[in-house]
Amino acid sequence: MLSPQLKMIEIEINHHCNRACSYCPNSTSQRIEKGEMDRDLFTKLMHQLSDVNYRGQISYEFYNEPMLAKNYRWFVQTTREFLPYVTIDFYTNGTLLTIDRFRELINDGVNRFIVTKHEGVENYVFDKTYLELTENEKMMTQFKSFTDLKLTNRGGAVDAGPPSPANLTPCFIPEFLITVTVKGNVLPCFEDFHQENIMGNVGTEHIRDIWHNEKFNYFRKQLRQGLRHTLSPCNKCNRVQVCYDNTKS
Repeated sequence: MLSPQLKMIEIEINHHCNRACSYCPNSTSQRIEKGEMDRDLFTKLMHQLSDVNYRGQISYEFYNEPMLAKNYRWFVQTTREFLPYVTIDFYTNGTLLTIDRFRELINDGVNRFIVTKHEGVENYVFDKTYLELTENEKMMTQFKSFTDLKLTNRGGAVDAGPPSPANLTPCFIPEFLITVTVKGNVLPCFEDFHQENIMGNVGTEHIRDIWHNEKFNYFRKQLRQGLRHTLSPCNKCNRVQVCYDNTKS
């Protein structure tokens, strides 16, 4: 096991998104990394997580729509093969999630769907899908509107959320979460759209060593003490939901 306890891993299996919402950096900036995650790189990460007996949550997101990945089901299936005890969360905008695909993903190993109906969507696919779900399937689904989101400025990348940065507010996100980008870079927070804090790369280093390295430990210490102003993009971030929850807004 990894201590501090790593509980959530977000893996960017592809950079593509079919939306550009006003509250998302995709509406204002170009992605740094593009394409889909190499299968060998993903498999290497799965081996590493198996090595440390990881049993937390895994999702396939970083400002993307995972169902646009050509082989999105393979990523789910491979996760379940290597990590039988993890919780697989499938975050999606629901524009491609038909009832057949929903049930395929359940069979592949998904435990929970977090579906957000974003702004400006017409002829929304998941509206129809939701009506076809059984009661048990609905219990596996968190379905919400963009109006339910707790918006943030995504580390200063967009104009959203509270009017000013949350300076001197402790943040515990890097105590339990990492984001792994398409090319394998490890970020300590999903708000770091521009990848200003790369802690290592799973293609060349073991996730265990990245989690415990000097840079990551210093980053955690600064945020634990509320010293956001010493780090970027934390010095611009206005996120106040900073503790562990089993889903994030």
